[in-house]
Amino acid sequence: MDINRSLDHLRNYQKKKAAGHQIFIPDQREERKGSNTNERMQKEEISRENILTNSIAIMDRIEKRKQLDIKFKDEPGTGLGPTYEFFTKLAAAISEADDNKMWRVSPKDGTLFPSPIDAKSLSPAKLNEVSDLFRLAGTFIAKSIVDNKLIDLPISSLMWDLLLGKVSNDLNLSNLLLFRN
Repeated sequence: MDINRSLDHLRNYQKKKAAGHQIFIPDQREERKGSNTNERMQKEEISRENILTNSIAIMDRIEKRKQLDIKFKDEPGTGLGPTYEFFTKLAAAISEADDNKMWRVSPKDGTLFPSPIDAKSLSPAKLNEVSDLFRLAGTFIAKSIVDNKLIDLPISSLMWDLLLGKVSNDLNLSNLLLFRN
């Protein structure tokens, strides 16, 4: 399952769940209507050199109802171009984070599944770093869904099922064995 279908499936699931609880989730087109664009944008400036570190700080202060508008430090551009580039670069950085130890990659289709971590074998500083990276990944994926930005972060369908609460009898050991080291 490619990322576009995964995101579409997640949006549909979110709308169905919200309908059951009578929560209104506006359509993306409705959100774009508005008199003041600045009220709907969260402007942030980021350095290309430290994209992961800077992104953790940005995601900590993110306003979930506002769309990100990224500007790279010491560069004149702002708007959609730099923002899309930010999403692309951050997705690549997250998929390669922690020297490619954060994720297990499926040999079958190249999708990502979180690597298990033995918290006892890590120093407190390293444990905080890994925790920050996973929190960044989750916040980033959520923000890309809210802002309607496609990202190239091939999360496995098994991981999506776990995130969406679809764990059932069809989740078996053979699915997990795909991601062995």
